[in-house]
Amino acid sequence: MRGSSEGLTDCLFIQYYLKTVHHWQDGNSRANIKFMRWNRILKKNENNVMIGHDGSCSRLIPMLENVLKSNWMGSLEEAYRKIVIVTDRDDDNSEADFLNEMNRLISEQHGKIVDTIVNNEWCKVSFINSIEEEFTVEFLLLVIPLSENGAIETVLLDSIAQKDAYDKAIIDKSKSFVDEIDPKVLYMKRRRDKLKAWFNIYFSIRVPEDFYKERQHIFNSFPWEENAYINTVFSKLSEL
Repeated sequence: MRGSSEGLTDCLFIQYYLKTVHHWQDGNSRANIKFMRWNRILKKNENNVMIGHDGSCSRLIPMLENVLKSNWMGSLEEAYRKIVIVTDRDDDNSEADFLNEMNRLISEQHGKIVDTIVNNEWCKVSFINSIEEEFTVEFLLLVIPLSENGAIETVLLDSIAQKDAYDKAIIDKSKSFVDEIDPKVLYMKRRRDKLKAWFNIYFSIRVPEDFYKERQHIFNSFPWEENAYINTVFSKLSEL
């Protein structure tokens, strides 16, 4: 099984969610996958899940293409049977764009869609590999948030703000600062740039030094299982 997420924050978020809520455990630290900048492997019973990214949302479809090619060339035992793609809802077209690209790639790899591919639903696709063996792959596309424009960082900031009034004030002021600091739009040209900046400003204030390590600590200590909103957004990951 493979989960594909577009950035390190997204990967850490999902990693700690799976470990805390669904009781996955650390497996091998990482796999040598050339088309991933970062990955981690988690284990539960006899199953493995790999969480990885290659830097940005523009790399998600090429990553998916590489996974499908790997499935086509490999044996049934090596095939990835569940593939999750997590990406931000940058604008009103994000969901349709990813669905179109997924359908295109699946068609090019001679996949036969059994279920209609839609956001936040598992669907089955039948493939035939290079030695004429037929197998089924389940896909899950998560465009987050589910029903409004935003990003996985939006989900996390909203959850922190709901939990703590002091942090909410910092988050609100961070958003105001970012919204006003670049009036000529010289640097934050895309809506997603502001969303990422909100998140980074908040964490720069909360954790001025050792950002990566402390961010892991924050993610690890966050009460994921108690947050109804996050559990709704990621409910389908319970089927991994």
